[in-house]
Amino acid sequence: MTALGYSGKPWVHGPAAALLASYVDHRGSLEGSRAINLANTLATSVSKSCDWLLKHRAPPPGRHSRREQSFPSGHTLETASVALTAAHVLWREGIADPRIVFPVAAMIPILEGAGRLYLDRHWATDVIGGLLAGVTVAAVCVLGYEERVRV
Repeated sequence: MTALGYSGKPWVHGPAAALLASYVDHRGSLEGSRAINLANTLATSVSKSCDWLLKHRAPPPGRHSRREQSFPSGHTLETASVALTAAHVLWREGIADPRIVFPVAAMIPILEGAGRLYLDRHWATDVIGGLLAGVTVAAVCVLGYEERVRV
């Protein structure tokens, strides 16, 4: 479970998003590429903003720093937004089968959140909040993508 926690780090999901975006761009969809990169950028920004804006509460005992904000789970937020946006773009561009790409994309943040709970880094509400925020960021990016592709 410790290894899974790395997928939520910006230095892992950032390059993964950039590689996927580059691949989608190479396949001829600049708008799809932009949506994936935007999902990564917005998710990181939302996560860091929550750390700064939200009132501090006591994190779980397994948290490395007792002064760090634990709500929402940035790992879950950031992996959900990138995975779900990428899945939608890959499906709409005809690159991936939706029967495969959507379940895989859904499992990434679920496993990430489960890892955060297992390692005692977050409360369940932190993970749920991160998942909901990530889905929201993905929805915004997907709506923007759909609007631009439609025009």
